Formats: sequence, C-alpha cells, structure tokens
Amino acid sequence: MRKVLRLSIIGVLVGTFVGLWLSIFFSGLATAGSFYASLPTSNFTWKMMVTSTLLWALLGAWMSVAQLIFDYVNSLLAATILHAVTLYFPLVAVAWHEHWLSSTSFFAFNLIFVLIYLLIWVSIYHHTKHQLQILNKKLH
Repeated sequence: MRKVLRLSIIGVLVGTFVGLWLSIFFSGLATAGSFYASLPTSNFTWKMMVTSTLLWALLGAWMSVAQLIFDYVNSLLAATILHAVTLYFPLVAVAWHEHWLSSTSFFAFNLIFVLIYLLIWVSIYHHTKHQLQILNKKLH
C-alpha cells in the first residue's frame, strides 16, 4: 500500500507538471501564443483550468500505479498489453474531455499513442536490460 501511495503522489506531481506544459504548448500552437487552459477555446475560466489540472493529476497517478502490472504479471507480453490497455482508456477519456480527440482525429490519436508507447517501452526495456548486464558483471 505504501508503494501505491508513493507512486500516486509521484504520478500526481509528474502528471500535473507534464499536463500543464503540454497544455501551454498546444494552446500556444492553436491560438498563436495565448493560453486557454487545456481546452481549445478563447473563453478562459478558472473552472476549466482546475478541471484540466485535476484530470492531469489523476491521469498521472493512474499511469504511475499502472506500472505495478509489471510486478504481478509474469509474462512480459501479457503485462505489456494489459499495461497499454490500462493506460489507453483513461487517456482517451481525458483527450476527449480536453477536445484533443474527435471522431476525425481518432486514427491519428491511436497511431500516436502506439508509437509513443512503443518508444517509451523499448527505451525502458533496453535501459533495464543494460542495468541487469552491469549487475550480472558485478556478480561474476
């Protein structure tokens, strides 16, 4: 339970930070430099900002805790698929709420999700493999 709490806190902080900077970036692109929270609108409200911040915080916590799947599922393939699905649906919900996802952008969203997920997964896999090789060398 302590691990879940620790991961949740880290996830809330990282999710809020990353979400804020992504919203600033995409809002700036969409509005020629103006910031309108995460929603693509010119009517800024604090309610929108607080809602977006809470969504990013919850998504960050969810993503952090979801990594525990790799600790409890023995098959790497099964754990990866379960982890990807566990991340996908809440991300779709947030993207739909934030108006980043629509029926016309659904294919592109899925393609980007898969590419980013694979890029992160391969990077973590190779990093972990390298760390294990170093550890094995020290043991021999």
